[in-house]
Amino acid sequence: MGMDSAAAAKLVAVPDTEGAAPAATGVAPETGFPAAPVATGAAPETERPAAPKAEAPATPAAAPATPRTAAPVATPAEPSETGLSAAPAATGAAPKAEAPATPAAGTARPPRKVRVLSVFGARPDAVKMAPLVNLLRADPRFDQAVCVTAQHRQMLDQVLDVFGIAPDFDLNIMQESQTLEDITTRALAGVGSVVADAAPDIVLTHGDTTTGFAASLAAFYRKVPVGHVEAGLRTHNAYFPFPEEMNRKLIGAIASMHFAPTPANRENLLREGVAGADIYVTGNTAIDALKTTAREGYRFDADALNGLDFGRYRVLAVEAHRRENLGAPLRDILKALLHLLDAYRDMFVVFPAHLNPAVSGPVREALSGRERALVLEPLGLADMHNLMSRSYLVLSDSGGFQEEGPALGAPVLVLRNETERPEAVAAGTVRLAGNSFGSVVGAVAALADDPGARRAMVRAGNPYGDGNAAARIAQAIASRFLPGEPRPAPFEAAPGAGADSI
Repeated sequence: MGMDSAAAAKLVAVPDTEGAAPAATGVAPETGFPAAPVATGAAPETERPAAPKAEAPATPAAAPATPRTAAPVATPAEPSETGLSAAPAATGAAPKAEAPATPAAGTARPPRKVRVLSVFGARPDAVKMAPLVNLLRADPRFDQAVCVTAQHRQMLDQVLDVFGIAPDFDLNIMQESQTLEDITTRALAGVGSVVADAAPDIVLTHGDTTTGFAASLAAFYRKVPVGHVEAGLRTHNAYFPFPEEMNRKLIGAIASMHFAPTPANRENLLREGVAGADIYVTGNTAIDALKTTAREGYRFDADALNGLDFGRYRVLAVEAHRRENLGAPLRDILKALLHLLDAYRDMFVVFPAHLNPAVSGPVREALSGRERALVLEPLGLADMHNLMSRSYLVLSDSGGFQEEGPALGAPVLVLRNETERPEAVAAGTVRLAGNSFGSVVGAVAALADDPGARRAMVRAGNPYGDGNAAARIAQAIASRFLPGEPRPAPFEAAPGAGADSI
């Protein structure tokens, strides 16, 4: 679903109240945004300074970089289309970027491009970065490269395949039984090497993952600006969720561009002392991603779902994986699901179990072989989104599901006691169900016994986006680095949009 010209115009048609550059004179037909002006004698071209070398002591050697099979390996004589070298073949050093050729005397220089390095490593941030990566690659104003840490290898690769993204750099850091310290140190060393050689104008990280924090710190050590996608989410509890709450606060302390999904996220950042001119309210790129994955007549890759009668059963799509729910809380959630299956004969539980044995073990023990219960391996992205859109309720401790559910017309019960996404609770699209037996049973029963309450959740407006977040982020970056590019207009939630947002 492409963005029409009126929608594109709305993104940039805003007075510059926070120090943005004046409006551009030309328009790039490929993007619908103002084109970057070509430097003239009256306006000398802005040269990108080389990235300074880090002053800090040398970090440990990065894990050998391993290219994905989908990404062809370029030789030094064959740079990739991004302008950066392709993923290296099992070496510890990242390849060096090719220097642009100097134009002959008397010839005009081509328009300056902003060199962007996007870094991510887990499935959730890959889902949300993918629409932005693909948009930047298609936009002639940018030179986009992708570095993945593969913090979560298998689940990351599923997303890359769905969106057709072949990383330029693949650090392949995942190891069995890895700790947070393992992930942090390997990602920091690996991304630091890539940043030093790629010399980007800006490094983009996402959300609250350990990869995001390590990538931000690596960019900071090289004095390269950081843009934080999905900035400003807070629970105000450093250990809940852990380590995500502290990760996003630390990324926020480093970043110089903050892409906040909602006005409430912007207020959080302002209270922490971030300058208003550095915050851009964009909506959430999770909603952009649904344009690729959610569709009518979809046939599931997990064939067991194709035989499920969604018209006959009230399907509960369940997912739980966060550290704070492991152990006794997860056992309570499973006990609640078994009780609900006994109490409501038309309910059916589908539980795609996370690969973590602390999740998959208890889930399979409780639900495998149980009537009207289906335990699956982790679903591909498109399967998960289409399962959510057909389900009666979604029960999850995932932050992303709280954003995606409203756009898919799926009421979400959050299997946590707190959420960093209070907008959804306020809008009525999400309810906190907690993680105890009584609270989960009560939350599901309240909607199962009152169809009107569920319909109200479906019809509530989606506070998280209109599918144009990536375009706003791209325009914000252009406005910071390219002369004459205007600041994008902020996202404003449309009341009562619900599933119509995509």
